[in-house]
Amino acid sequence: KTEQEIPSIVYRKEEEGIDTTTVDKPHGLYTGVEHPTQKELKGKQVELKTNPKAKILKVDTSEFVYTNRGLVGKPANIAALEKLLDTQEFSNLLSLSKPELLELLSSKYPNIEWTKYHDIHEMLEGYGGLLAKESGYDSIFGYDNKAPEFNEYVGLTNNAFISEPSKKTISK
Repeated sequence: KTEQEIPSIVYRKEEEGIDTTTVDKPHGLYTGVEHPTQKELKGKQVELKTNPKAKILKVDTSEFVYTNRGLVGKPANIAALEKLLDTQEFSNLLSLSKPELLELLSSKYPNIEWTKYHDIHEMLEGYGGLLAKESGYDSIFGYDNKAPEFNEYVGLTNNAFISEPSKKTISK
C-alpha cells in the first residue's frame, strides 16, 4: 500500500440553481482530481486549491466496503471511520439498520437532521466527516492505488483550502 501525493488542485461539479456546497455539512465538501468521467456530469466545474498546511487524514480507499448499497467503492469518509474507530466498532456500525443508526447518530449529534439523509451510506459519510473533524483534521484524502482517478479530497474546515469555498448560488 503506497500513499499518494495530495493534489494541489481539486475539482467539484456544482449543480445549477442550488447553493454551492460548503465545508459546513457533516460530511464536508467532497472534491476530486479531474478525470474524464466528470465531463459527463452536468453543472459548473469549481476549482479549489488544497492547503498544504492543513491537517490531513490520509486513508486508503482502494478496497471495497459492504454498505446498504451492496459492495461499493470505499468513500473517503467511510474509510476515515474505519481508521478512527476500532475494528469491532466499525463492523458494528456497518451492521446497523437505518433506524438503529438514526438513533445512535441522533443521540451523538442531536442538532443534525439525520432524517434528511437518503440512506445508511450517506449517514456513515456524515459521521465519518464529523469524527475526523472532531479528531482535529481539516480534510480527508482518500487515495485509491488501483484507480487514482477516483481519489477524493474532502474539506472539513475552511483550512482545507487556500481560498474559502464560495457560498453563492450557481446560475447560468
